[in-house]
Amino acid sequence: MYLKKRSRTTRSREKTKAVNEVSAGAVVFYVEKQEIMVLALVQNNETGEEWFDMPKGHVEKGETLMQAAHREIREEIGLPLHLDTGFREENQYVYTEKPSRTDRNTLIHKRVVFFLAFMHTNEKKQITLSQEHKRYYFLPVDKAIERARFENQQQLLKDAKAYIIEKYLV
Repeated sequence: MYLKKRSRTTRSREKTKAVNEVSAGAVVFYVEKQEIMVLALVQNNETGEEWFDMPKGHVEKGETLMQAAHREIREEIGLPLHLDTGFREENQYVYTEKPSRTDRNTLIHKRVVFFLAFMHTNEKKQITLSQEHKRYYFLPVDKAIERARFENQQQLLKDAKAYIIEKYLV
């Protein structure tokens, strides 16, 4: 009996692997008439449910976090925006990626470092979306906080708002 349990445990561990990933991105914003507007990129999950996200992606070999954030912004919205490195916030979370080509689930330990990316109001019409997003829109930062799907995303936006008010609006 003990051996059976042990072998089941071993087999289930063999079917799950763990991976550490590091990504970088930015909260993209502009200020218009003293209102902070945040870029929301719309994505779908496997069930077709929509949610918004911010430009971010994997840090490639040899890249710094800032270089990766710049590249991801260019790839996802087509603009080379200035990063405000005075703001830097790190989110960590864990999720399970379902198997695609193998029979193994992958446990992803994700670390994402966010900066701020300032956009001029005239640049918002120059956005060219990547294929991974359905559409984009801008919304007031408080609405973005309300619509954020995860608590750490809400906190990121609250912290970004406080920083922007202190640095750009005072």
